Amino acid sequence: MNDSFARFKFRASKLLLACVARLPLRLGRLCGRGLGSLLVCFPNRSRRIASINIAECFPALSSAEQADLLRRRMRELGAMALELAHVWGASGQRTLARVREVKGRAELDEALAAGNGVIVLAPHIGNWEVIGLYLTECHSIVRSMYAPPKSRTMGQLILQARQETGAELVPADRSGVVKLLKTLRSGDMVGILPDQVPGDGSGLFAPFFGRPALTMTLLSNLVQKTGARVVCAFALPVASGYQVNFTRPDPDIYSTDLTASVAAMNRSVEQCARLHPEYYQWEYKRFKRQPEGVQRLY
Repeated sequence: MNDSFARFKFRASKLLLACVARLPLRLGRLCGRGLGSLLVCFPNRSRRIASINIAECFPALSSAEQADLLRRRMRELGAMALELAHVWGASGQRTLARVREVKGRAELDEALAAGNGVIVLAPHIGNWEVIGLYLTECHSIVRSMYAPPKSRTMGQLILQARQETGAELVPADRSGVVKLLKTLRSGDMVGILPDQVPGDGSGLFAPFFGRPALTMTLLSNLVQKTGARVVCAFALPVASGYQVNFTRPDPDIYSTDLTASVAAMNRSVEQCARLHPEYYQWEYKRFKRQPEGVQRLY
């Protein structure tokens, strides 16, 4: 009975996403921004967390400027929600057809040509799902870690969408790390979302916008063990589609000192976020774990 209901829920959710995906992308974004504007007007978790993070990370901004950034972020959060429905509800090829512009592609091509494998550092900026799909257009073997959400239905939808164009997801555990190492040693590509709080024993504290943030050591360890090149990537909305961007990370990301490398990874994420602050995921509790004696934010 439970399995039958789970299958029904998955099919119903897939149908709903497919219906939303039929809407013109511009209309979907417009509706999403309207919904996002409501988040500014009424108390809610996303607004509260984003407000705290923006105040902490941009102390030089006036109160009015921080409020304006918060308003713009909530609008883009709403647009992002509708964009995800487009990505998860449409075919991968349809989403890729909406990539209107690619900046910095030479950075990725040069990294691949080096032959030691490539780690694509993809912060939570803009639509990171588009980056995962686009990478399969650039190289035949792309693997990334995947930790399923609490919702089994949502997990199935995300898994199906991300693997449709050929990417392979590996579990967020030791076996997954082994697969990523093998991928890089074969000269292939790995995608990593670097700005989430890691589990116990898999991170260390490093500055992020001037505040200690528990940060994953996975990327730095992979670089040190394989000599892989790192490229930053994010996808931004443009008229009726997306702009894919590739940039170089902070050079200290290649340091053999783990602490220095992890700090450089955070600076790389920070650099991308500063360029396009309204598209960054400020509603995530990035500073929820702090060193002993440091005041908690949330």
